[in-house]
Amino acid sequence: MRAIRHGRRQISGADRPVKTSGGALRRIRGRQLLAGASGAAIACLLPGQASGATYMVSNEAQLIAAINSANADGDPSSSIVMTQSFNIQAPHTLPIPTKSLSVDTQGFTLSGTSAPGLGGTVRFSGGTFASGTLTLSGTLTGANQGGGMPAGVGLVVDSGISTWGSPTGQVVNNGSITAGSATVSGANGSIGVTLLNVVTFVNNGTVTGGSGINGAVVGNNGAGVSANNTGATIINNASGIIQGGNSQGGYAGAGVWVVGSAAKPATVVNHGTIRGGSDLTGVGTGNYAIRSRGTNISITNYGTLEGGNGVAAIGPDGGFPFPVTVVNSGTIRAGTGSTTAIQFANNVASNSTLELQAGSQIIGNVIAGILSTSDTLRLGGDGFAILDGAIGATGQYRNFDILQKTGTGTWALTVDNTAIQDWTISQGTLQIGNGGTTGSILGNVTNNGTLAFDRSDAYTYAGTISGSGGVSQIGTGTTVLSGANSYSGGTTMSNGVLSVAADTNLGDAAGGLTFNGGVLQVTGQSYTGTNRAITWGPLGGGFDIVDAGNHFAVSQAIIGGGPLSKLGAGTLILTGDNNYGGTTISAGTLQLGNGGTTGSITGNVTNNGILTFDRSNDMNHAGAISGSGAVIQQGAGSTTLTGANTYSGGTTISAGTLIGQASSFGTGNILDDAALVFDQSTNASFAAAIDGTGTLTKRGLGNLNLTGTNTLSGATTIEAGTLSVNGSLADSAVTILSGGTLGGNGTVGNTTLQADGVIAPGNSIGQLTIQGNFVGAGGTVEIEAILDGDASSTDKLIITGDTSGTANVKVIGLGGAGAQTVEGIKIIDVGGVSAGTFNLQGDYVFQGDQAVVAGAYAYRLYQNGISTPADGDWYLRSALINPVDPGGPTSPLYSPAVPVYEAYAGVLQSFTQLGTLQQRIGNRSWTVADQSATGGANQGGSPIWGRMEASHSEFEPGTSTTGTDYDADLWRLQAGLDVLLSETASGTLIGGVTVHYGTVRSNVSSAFGVGSIDTTGYGFGGTLTWYGKNGLYIDTQAELSWFDSDLSSATLGTKLADGNNGFGYGLGIETGRKVALHGNWSLTPQAQLSYASVDFDNFTDPYGALVSNDGSDSLVGRLGLSADYESEWKGQTGQSSRSHVYGIANLYYDFLDGSDVDVSGTRLVSQTRPLWGGLGLGGSLSWADDRYSVHGELLARTSLEDFGDSDAFGGTVGFKMRW
Repeated sequence: MRAIRHGRRQISGADRPVKTSGGALRRIRGRQLLAGASGAAIACLLPGQASGATYMVSNEAQLIAAINSANADGDPSSSIVMTQSFNIQAPHTLPIPTKSLSVDTQGFTLSGTSAPGLGGTVRFSGGTFASGTLTLSGTLTGANQGGGMPAGVGLVVDSGISTWGSPTGQVVNNGSITAGSATVSGANGSIGVTLLNVVTFVNNGTVTGGSGINGAVVGNNGAGVSANNTGATIINNASGIIQGGNSQGGYAGAGVWVVGSAAKPATVVNHGTIRGGSDLTGVGTGNYAIRSRGTNISITNYGTLEGGNGVAAIGPDGGFPFPVTVVNSGTIRAGTGSTTAIQFANNVASNSTLELQAGSQIIGNVIAGILSTSDTLRLGGDGFAILDGAIGATGQYRNFDILQKTGTGTWALTVDNTAIQDWTISQGTLQIGNGGTTGSILGNVTNNGTLAFDRSDAYTYAGTISGSGGVSQIGTGTTVLSGANSYSGGTTMSNGVLSVAADTNLGDAAGGLTFNGGVLQVTGQSYTGTNRAITWGPLGGGFDIVDAGNHFAVSQAIIGGGPLSKLGAGTLILTGDNNYGGTTISAGTLQLGNGGTTGSITGNVTNNGILTFDRSNDMNHAGAISGSGAVIQQGAGSTTLTGANTYSGGTTISAGTLIGQASSFGTGNILDDAALVFDQSTNASFAAAIDGTGTLTKRGLGNLNLTGTNTLSGATTIEAGTLSVNGSLADSAVTILSGGTLGGNGTVGNTTLQADGVIAPGNSIGQLTIQGNFVGAGGTVEIEAILDGDASSTDKLIITGDTSGTANVKVIGLGGAGAQTVEGIKIIDVGGVSAGTFNLQGDYVFQGDQAVVAGAYAYRLYQNGISTPADGDWYLRSALINPVDPGGPTSPLYSPAVPVYEAYAGVLQSFTQLGTLQQRIGNRSWTVADQSATGGANQGGSPIWGRMEASHSEFEPGTSTTGTDYDADLWRLQAGLDVLLSETASGTLIGGVTVHYGTVRSNVSSAFGVGSIDTTGYGFGGTLTWYGKNGLYIDTQAELSWFDSDLSSATLGTKLADGNNGFGYGLGIETGRKVALHGNWSLTPQAQLSYASVDFDNFTDPYGALVSNDGSDSLVGRLGLSADYESEWKGQTGQSSRSHVYGIANLYYDFLDGSDVDVSGTRLVSQTRPLWGGLGLGGSLSWADDRYSVHGELLARTSLEDFGDSDAFGGTVGFKMRW
């Protein structure tokens, strides 16, 4: 005996098997030994609590004993292992297990042996198999027909349980079970497995019915498995094969023959393969894979069911009302030569059901009974599945009375079904089509799940849809719903087009619309709007309003992330405040609002149709509008467009107000029959035409440039900013309000200029035409001009009609040197009655009139020309109204700044004039006792000295371009150091250096204006003086001066130059001889020649005039005679003191032409009168032997030509000290 491991212990030693001659059962140390008839004992190891006993058997008796023993012991399960092949002799049966038991033939065969009248069968019965599992492994066979005995069943199991639903055991086949076969003609094969009473049979191996030879038709003969109204359950697992017996002619066996009833339902579950037997001769037909009769029969197939040759895989046992329910997710195949895969009973009472689930493959037709009234085709399960077989009288699925969709999954019908029966969707989705051009149904649908349409072409569903479910359009094609539907679950459009002509096509009115990529198409004109709730998905959707006469209103707001498309020739009206991801208008009209206060969208619009705004209140649209379409404003309210729009189809305003910028109205023309507002905050152009009878308003601070030919006949109002008309707006009356400006080179109609409004012709220099009348109400006409002579480049306002009222004129200089005009510069041309008044806003007032400055000239505004004194036009002229010489040429009108510029060099000259030797240092020689130049005093030492000079001069030049008079108030400090350079017998040579600092202030006056000049000067110089012993002296001096000047015009009220730099120098020589008279008196005749030159940096004044010095020189000669009285005395200390008083008379003459200043090309000449005379008194006092001295002089001068017109008064005082 071999050892037993893995739950069995080997018995040896004291536990060795014990052989008994009588085959009695004995207990050895708690173990059992079974002795068969042969007297051999079988060791059976009874496990402890964790494992069961194993029995080794080699014959029928041992097997029966082992089963009985196993049933009797307390182990939860037991095993029986055959050690050789043997037979079960009919009519013997094996005990039915009462617990889990496995029988393993171990490569041997357990067979039934026939007895007279009985087929040899392996049969388990005789008890109640209420629990546990009988597991069969190895080979079981029924006896073949022979000796008058029928073929035997491979396995018979009688559970002894007759009530369905009671606890029962399970029989599992892991091996091979084969029925006995016929051996003579006219006989049938036997059954592979027969199940009696309620039991579950699980097949993991092979079950084969016996083969017959020309046998008669007898229901379960030759069947693989037979369950005849027993309430049994047959489970064929994935590795299991159940094969009906084949035949050589006659009747072949079914794979499974099953009978059910109300009390004992029959269930077949297949994961493996079940085949019906075939007639191997090919003459007859085979049998079904599953043959059924009775009721309450359930077939669930996950594997393969295949009919025998010429028959279906599933069929009834006869023509009785045998309803059956088939659930298939595997393969059901018609037998070879058959076109039918499933044949249901054809009887009035038959109520069969076929449920298809994902994975179902039926090869062959499914034939329901023609006479039946409740045969059901059900599409169930979860997941996605396609039904590619047609349902209908001639289709794959025929004669079904009820069509259902159950389960959470989706079933797609991809063929055109001809069944007229209604559908019921209890759960999940019934899908019509799968992206192609086929898939349809005819009947109505009770929809409590989802009815989806997925076709790529046009498809019309004419049935009615009811129920609580929803409808989905998911295909790329067009689905037409034409029925009066009542489904309440809403409608979803995820793709393609769902077409309706009435609201009832979309089910119950409470059902919503969900868009996520699909389009709702509305045909005809009877369906004009929806109040359904709308759900808007990330893929958006669209509306296709087919009929141009249909105005379809959507009252609910569309809120979501996806875009909206408008298609079709009709009008879609959105009255909700919508917020979704952009809009495309491919055709027809999208209308926002319907005359009320709601209706809007957000985001950009691609408009290839018409976008209409119809609101009674104010609204804004911020999105950009592009495309080839048009925009219409038809609501009574105002619509503001703030996007950068590029649409090209034009704009129509039929009511209300449309507001935007130039970039808001696209590139097309505007037909304005109501109100158009450009709210232009930046500069922009609008090139398209504006036509119609409406109004135009310009708002915003920017410049709107209209370049088109506009025929707008309504009024134009400029409220703010600039409206530049560089095309035509000739039919529109224009009103410029405060803060508004009208400009450009184009043409406008009648124009009214209100207070603080502006007309600025041109874009820089240009011409604006008012084709009509002009009314001034206090505004301003701005004229840009390059002011020169009559031919100056200038703006011009042309008025073809009449003028009235009052307006101002402001001239904006763009350069120009100025020039004297004759006719003047025409700036306003009046074609009609020139009754209006234009007042110049100038830089200053001259002779009661405003004037503007340009270069050296000033311009005033005059009505009427010189040569055309009644033309009514308006001119700028730089000429005096009343010239000095009426018979001579017209005098120019100079700028008020010109007199200041003309006098500037002369004022600098007044600072540069050199004084006399006497004024500079006082006395150097004394002649009380002798008449020599040095007298008798000691002149030793080098003096340092200083003096202050002050004077007031008034000049009325003999030559002046502008008739300018000016004065000069000067004060100057000068200091010096004199050094003895040489002393000889004939005289003494003294050299010196000087520094000076001072100011001169001048008031300038002319008929053209008054002003002032303030100059600060500083510099240094040098002197060289010869004193002869004979009283002759020769004095030379040179000075360099730098200037810093401020020039102002009081008339203009402005500073003309600030810190202008200048330079001047003076050179002089003076000689004289002191002639002693009687006593302390002497005469000194003297002559002096002084040259002075000044210059200043060029500068540009605030009015653009370039001012430069063309030359300013003077060469003044002086002849003088002084009468001197000197005295000397000694003090108590013995030091000498001296005094000197004198009177002097001078004659002056300037040999040069004065100053020449250029102002933007205009030469300004000023020359003081050349001949002057002067008288002066002076004196000096020294003490401490001439160590200290003071001196001073007062001098008055006047012009001798036109005596007294020019004069000067001044004085100097100085101090000197030797060291």
